[in-house]
Amino acid sequence: MGHTSVVRQVAVDADGTHAFTGSDDSTVRTWDLLASAREQESVGHANLVSTAALSADGTRAVTSSTDGTARIWNTAGGTCEHELTANTDSVDAAVISADGTHVVTSSHDGTAKSGMLPPVPASVN
Repeated sequence: MGHTSVVRQVAVDADGTHAFTGSDDSTVRTWDLLASAREQESVGHANLVSTAALSADGTRAVTSSTDGTARIWNTAGGTCEHELTANTDSVDAAVISADGTHVVTSSHDGTAKSGMLPPVPASVN
């Protein structure tokens, strides 16, 4: 089953086998493009998801939301590893640096925030 509202963002991994989507229904979903099937639904944001972006290696994704947060997701398990709350208003965009070490967000509060991306938890490797 797909999202229940507008899909605002989609990111596809480098090998073209998986997609990661964010929606106005507050969820993020991982899709198996080869099987044309949803793999998992991840819940965490309280409002619409405005951005979905993947790390270069496809192991993590970052989402942003009008709830004022950005979240780092483990794409294999669909779990939220970290919630970022540095912005004080709706977070419009979020990206992971090409080397996978930083996350940058932009917000309605007039700021862009950058921070070190925490290491991948040992249980994910």
